[in-house]
Amino acid sequence: MIPLTFMPAKLEVTSPQFQEPNSFLIKNSIGIYLSNTPAAVDDATATTTMYLLLATFRQFTLAERSLREHKWKPKGIGSKTHNITGKTLAILGLGGIGMRFAILAHAFPMRIIYHSRRKNPNAKYFEYFDDVEEMLRQADVLSIHVPLKPETVGLVGERWIRMLKPGAIIINTARGKIIDEDVMIRALEDHHVCSFLRWHCNSEKISNSSVQWVLMFFRMNRRSTHVC
Repeated sequence: MIPLTFMPAKLEVTSPQFQEPNSFLIKNSIGIYLSNTPAAVDDATATTTMYLLLATFRQFTLAERSLREHKWKPKGIGSKTHNITGKTLAILGLGGIGMRFAILAHAFPMRIIYHSRRKNPNAKYFEYFDDVEEMLRQADVLSIHVPLKPETVGLVGERWIRMLKPGAIIINTARGKIIDEDVMIRALEDHHVCSFLRWHCNSEKISNSSVQWVLMFFRMNRRSTHVC
């Protein structure tokens, strides 16, 4: 029998959204060659973002929880449930995922506005804002789709969050560190932000803060989802 010899892995194929900013440099320095699949998860991430948006406006989580508890039409749900038709969706970063999400949301229809490093030539039905702060002032929903880089850590902080309409919704299916979590907690607690939905975990700050999280539902008579 010929003995098998296993060589150390020299190739890693990954999606860029799951990488820390310096991971490519570190791995390359120890002899691991890297490749990525930048468009592989565009549709999956965009449809997940669309689900989070719909679930928040339509109170799907609360409705499901009450049904499992053998209750029907929880008190006050009517005042918290809204249609997304005609709402303004602001997208920060209109790349592959942002563009796919914009197309899905536009079908309802929603008004789509966006800010990106440059105007997207394929976004003829969406409004480009060179001034990100002017875009934020008009948004009912902010959806974040920028890569995590040193310059985007904490990008969405006090100034930008407070520029949103009172009661706005923020969805982050990019990396957690792009949002300043301390600022986000305060905005949830003082009701400036109605809901914060995220995909990637950043730290335990939100889970262990005075904001009490329950499975997919934020107690304080506001819509929210904490997805990790």
